[in-house]
Amino acid sequence: MHGLPDPQAAGRARGRGGSVAASTTALAISVPTDVQEIVANGLAATGARLVVLGMYEPGRARLRPVAWGGLHAPYVQQAIALARRIAPAFDPTLIALPPDANPLQRAVNVDGRPVAATLLAFAAGIVDRRLLRVAVAVMRTRYVLALPVRVAGEVAGVLSFYGPRPIHGRQERACVAFTRQVALTLENAHLAAALQRQVAALQWSQRLLTQADERLRRQVAELLHGRVQSRLLLAWHRLGQAEALVDVDPAQARALVAAVREELEQIQDQEVRVASHLLHPQIIRVGLGPAVRSLAGRFQTHFRVDVAIDPHLAALDDPAHNRLPEPLRLAAYRAVEEALGNSVRHARARAVVVSLALDGDGSDRRLAVRVRDDGRGCAPERVQVGLGLSSVAGRVEQLGGTRQLTSAPGQGTTLTVRLPLPEAPRRPWAPTTDDRPCGTLRAGASSGSAPALSAAVSAALSSAEGMSGQTIAPGEADDRSW
Repeated sequence: MHGLPDPQAAGRARGRGGSVAASTTALAISVPTDVQEIVANGLAATGARLVVLGMYEPGRARLRPVAWGGLHAPYVQQAIALARRIAPAFDPTLIALPPDANPLQRAVNVDGRPVAATLLAFAAGIVDRRLLRVAVAVMRTRYVLALPVRVAGEVAGVLSFYGPRPIHGRQERACVAFTRQVALTLENAHLAAALQRQVAALQWSQRLLTQADERLRRQVAELLHGRVQSRLLLAWHRLGQAEALVDVDPAQARALVAAVREELEQIQDQEVRVASHLLHPQIIRVGLGPAVRSLAGRFQTHFRVDVAIDPHLAALDDPAHNRLPEPLRLAAYRAVEEALGNSVRHARARAVVVSLALDGDGSDRRLAVRVRDDGRGCAPERVQVGLGLSSVAGRVEQLGGTRQLTSAPGQGTTLTVRLPLPEAPRRPWAPTTDDRPCGTLRAGASSGSAPALSAAVSAALSSAEGMSGQTIAPGEADDRSW
């Protein structure tokens, strides 16, 4: 990397596979144009004969030059011309060597320690000594100071200064200053690239949510303009018949009115409630646990669904004063809903386990949602993420969470979603005695009645949700893939 390569040494390095310690990370960092200017200024300010910035190739654990100071100087071009008489294909800009080629190289490239040495020692084992003699004689680069360049806490490259005398004192401090300037510029570029990736991910999530919203609107529209509208037309027709029979056959007219009333009640209990659930499940306002249990009941005709809830999470999810933000509850609920639906459509499962738990602690606390079925599964490369799970991914990423879908033939499929919890959830406002509406508990009510109250509220909203007697047929959803 820091000299003229020995073809046999390069071959030996390839034979070793360019192995390097696991602590060395090949960071994928784009090199800003400002870096070349900094390197050129470093050449002029330090009095070095040559300055080279080497960076790791992404994912390959090899170093290659990306910026030069003095490359086009007459003495460097003369040395390159002489080197090509020995190695005709020699091109210093194409050099790429393993970072652990010798102990000194490893010290700076892998361990991140500054190295001051002679060129002969620094390039030992990787450069043909004839080429080294050319460099020393023509370029007068007898000594080298190699300084590690750190980005995001990792050694991302090395800035090397070559000169005729050992580099120390004021000259060394100048080299260190320019190395820091290069590191800062690369760090800024690294952060800018990370920000761009986050913006792209956010835009992708917003597109997914827009697609999911459009799909939801389409489902509600099809429900209203299909089944609801046809049943309302039927009710309207029967009311017309009843009107015609009021004077002729009052008993038949009353029977028709009663049938219309029953039909309207069914529309309210079924289609309207289904549309309401599609838009926003009311039970989620009580708590995630009651909502998931109610959801599990809808699928019991397809397979057994077991719901396990961590007691610590249940304490936060208390219906009396829920400390889980509603958007977080809704995202978790939709993830479970989509996973159960996919198990119906694709898995041929007999049992599904839904678990809600807390992961981590302090500022890294997360709600962990896992849905695991015992279905047929599939090879990971065959897993296809459809619009349903894509919309789940959008919701999850909007909240700063992560999702993982794992599957294997004959071993079922598991969806895992982790959502960050607020660092310090605050107890919600509680009304005073004067503010409290009629029928609520008094402040002095026994604490032993709280579980009964929670259960009663959960049961009431579960019933109001109207889902206990409904099931989802495999063909009702339009997703065909995970």
